[in-house]
Amino acid sequence: MKKLLKDGRRPEDVNDILGLRVVLSPRPGDNTLERGRRACYRTHEIIRSLWHEIPSRTKDYIARPKPNGYRSLHVAVDISDDDKPRPLMEVQIRTKEMDTLATGGSASHSLYKGGLTDPSEV
Repeated sequence: MKKLLKDGRRPEDVNDILGLRVVLSPRPGDNTLERGRRACYRTHEIIRSLWHEIPSRTKDYIARPKPNGYRSLHVAVDISDDDKPRPLMEVQIRTKEMDTLATGGSASHSLYKGGLTDPSEV
């Protein structure tokens, strides 16, 4: 609602009115980071089999992490059906490790929304 009211955006211009976060726990073992990356992309394939992806709104922060280390795959999908149009839904796909960094680490939402880029400033 803040994006709609504060920024004056239209509902169709906001990717995350509806949102789903998928946090994966890949099996531990050799090269856990690579296993997590593969699990995220496999989940992306499954989501594309369920709903229509809007490729122009998909953001791959796993292949190209943000400078603060944030990694996640953001996929915008159209979940409308023949009977009922719905706004786009954003699905965030990440591993537990990526989620920990995003929610409490140097890539946390509260840090960058608060204008801080250095966790030690907190």
